[in-house]
Amino acid sequence: MANEISLFRDQPNPVPAAARGLDEITKRLLGNTSYKRISIRGKKFRMMANGQEAAKAPGNSLEIVVVNAAPAVSRHFYSKVYDPAAKELPDCWSNDGVRPDPKSVAPQGKTCDTCPKNRQGSGTNGSRACKFSRRLAVVLANDVRSSDVYQLQLPATSIFGKGTDDNLPLDAYVKKLFAYNYSITGVVTELSFDDDSDSPKLFFRALRSLEPEESEVVLARSLSPEAEAAITFNPAQMDNANSPSAPTEALFKASPTAPTAAPKPDVKAAEPSEPTVRQSKNKPAEPPAEPENFDAMIDDWSEDD
Repeated sequence: MANEISLFRDQPNPVPAAARGLDEITKRLLGNTSYKRISIRGKKFRMMANGQEAAKAPGNSLEIVVVNAAPAVSRHFYSKVYDPAAKELPDCWSNDGVRPDPKSVAPQGKTCDTCPKNRQGSGTNGSRACKFSRRLAVVLANDVRSSDVYQLQLPATSIFGKGTDDNLPLDAYVKKLFAYNYSITGVVTELSFDDDSDSPKLFFRALRSLEPEESEVVLARSLSPEAEAAITFNPAQMDNANSPSAPTEALFKASPTAPTAAPKPDVKAAEPSEPTVRQSKNKPAEPPAEPENFDAMIDDWSEDD
């Protein structure tokens, strides 16, 4: 129509560009960025928005791509029995695992190493009262471009340990990818629950490598405000963010199988005892070692979220 108001002076119909949606810079300037997370309470993948369950994955597995990860294992302490429905901040928490966060309402010590809540026997059943966790920023693999960025906070049982075959906790999974010279941000990862665990415990498995165009999107999304918030804020802080629009069950549709341009890691092959990794001139850093006395530390560390 001749009298129709157009956004551009020289382009009357901007629909193709608008279909791409808003980028992260525009969202930041609008000031309406909202944060979302995936809860694993009750051994179900639940998409949480503003502290409310907005969608639940229909199955017991979920295909994601990790776009960012907290630089260190975090810690948190509740003086009361932990209640995932309470949406309350921990009494004390640490994002770097070294010292309490300045915003902690009741710091339990000057440093995490010397904190009395970090000693064996300070918690129930001889465990430590201060719990370990690690935060990931992930997108759903069925559409890495349009998926929201979600926080996924892993309990210690989903991080440490050896695992078996393709049933690997996070640290062992990253080491296996390292053996094949793959980055965790370069593959579609399947999350599944350990059926033999009483509390929610996740296993990780590589499904396929990303297409080049997918990798470019993942790199851009790793720098977004949502990704930074996902690896920084604890779940209670995420749940108290601005209320976002409710998503639908369709978000959790399984991602289609796509051909790969890069060589696919043989995740089913037996892992060599001393894998040979192709080294570049800039030698990659050695993967982090597991904490000492793991068996004593792992007891009663798992939590629903």
